[in-house]
Amino acid sequence: MLCRLTSPRPDLIVKTIKLRKLKSMGIDSFMLDVRSSALCEDKQLLTTVELDMYVKEYNSTLSAALDRDAPPETRTRVIRPTVPWYNETIDIAKRARRKAERKWRRTRLDCDLHDYKAKKNSATYLMNKARRDFYSNFMD
Repeated sequence: MLCRLTSPRPDLIVKTIKLRKLKSMGIDSFMLDVRSSALCEDKQLLTTVELDMYVKEYNSTLSAALDRDAPPETRTRVIRPTVPWYNETIDIAKRARRKAERKWRRTRLDCDLHDYKAKKNSATYLMNKARRDFYSNFMD
């Protein structure tokens, strides 16, 4: 017996993250900024107050150098809820399907197309079976 159940979907969570592209940063210019700062001067730290001031100067100098050489970027990401029936087997099957598709698109060979279709059908079967089993158990 089939029936239609209507329920509102939960709102998607939007998360804003800050990141820096450190791999594309110029190391030479960063090193030059740090060397030309007051951090590289010889200092004798006698008290904890002087040490605290030195730590603040260290943090501000490195932050300023990072801001110049690798400015922070903000990105928004939609955090999608995971479905309860999704498992690692499906994840592996989908990964194999994507790999076979990339190979077929690169080579355009019939044998690669058949391999891709077989992996696509396998991934679809696993997802449908997992979904069917989950909801059958859920309804029982």
